[in-house]
Amino acid sequence: MAMARVRESYRDPHGALDLLSEAERLYAGGFFLDVRPIAALRTNIWVVQSRLAGRAGLGA
Repeated sequence: MAMARVRESYRDPHGALDLLSEAERLYAGGFFLDVRPIAALRTNIWVVQSRLAGRAGLGA
């Protein structure tokens, strides 16, 4: 997830989304509260890309 944030800061949203998908696949939930859910980070990237409306089926 940290590398996804780095990719996002380098304005590489596609690379960041790929890394978040990998993180989601490898994530093993534990005892501690998940304060930065992967889905929330992915949504942030979609908002920055102005693709949220298209993903939600709301039209653009």
